[in-house]
Amino acid sequence: MIANSVQSITTRPAGPITPPVEVMAPAAYWLRDDDHTWAPTPYRLEGDRLTWGPLWRFRAFPVVPRVYLHELRRLDLGDGTQLLDFCNQFGALGIPHDTGTSMHLDEVRSAAALLRTLTSIYHLHETGRFNPEAIQAWAWDAEWVTPPQDAMEGHEFFTAEMNRLLDCVTPAVGFGNNRQSPYTLLDALVIQLFNDIADEITYKTCANDTCRELFVNQIDRNVKRRSRNNGTRYCSPRCSKTQAQRNYRLRTNGRRSAGDPVT
Repeated sequence: MIANSVQSITTRPAGPITPPVEVMAPAAYWLRDDDHTWAPTPYRLEGDRLTWGPLWRFRAFPVVPRVYLHELRRLDLGDGTQLLDFCNQFGALGIPHDTGTSMHLDEVRSAAALLRTLTSIYHLHETGRFNPEAIQAWAWDAEWVTPPQDAMEGHEFFTAEMNRLLDCVTPAVGFGNNRQSPYTLLDALVIQLFNDIADEITYKTCANDTCRELFVNQIDRNVKRRSRNNGTRYCSPRCSKTQAQRNYRLRTNGRRSAGDPVT
């Protein structure tokens, strides 16, 4: 339970749930000439559609921790190339299990915007800043999701959408054509958000002046290593290095303006 002057967030179950280690998404395949095995090919952009061609099957993508808080929040939803790269790395976002050979990028944008809005509502709530001023000042994906106008509307939106998305973890069985589908990327990301809520995670804001994104642990995806949480002021080593260089330039320029020697 997260304390708040108005309401508190409760979860059922009270603790985190087991997250999927991989998700399934459609991908095109081609037949290798050397060993006659099928190999996946990257998604392509055709206009404003993400395509995977007529010869496709479901492909497994490994789930990376806190993608919803890092890579997803840094996407420029208007940049089709960024959306394409994201889907090729983590899996297509926002698609149904039974699909055709392509999807419109607006489906990716809508799913990304919804998750980013839910994360923002949670952040404002757990920091005690879920008030009209903060709600109006926050950077929302208003083109894709209508932002809440007040705390009550935000609570109702958050509850309804989270519970709708969490339907993916409801126990179920099925046979034949009614068999239960595997997790999608959207399923995995909402489970990541749910688990951080259940664990009462508090987000930090990156101290890089040109970033200011939310984070929990400093993550360097290149070396697949997560740094310690306590005392970390930057969301990534890159942001830490960039701000250090900026601070050095400011100190250097300040000394030059004052006529002091630069060392």
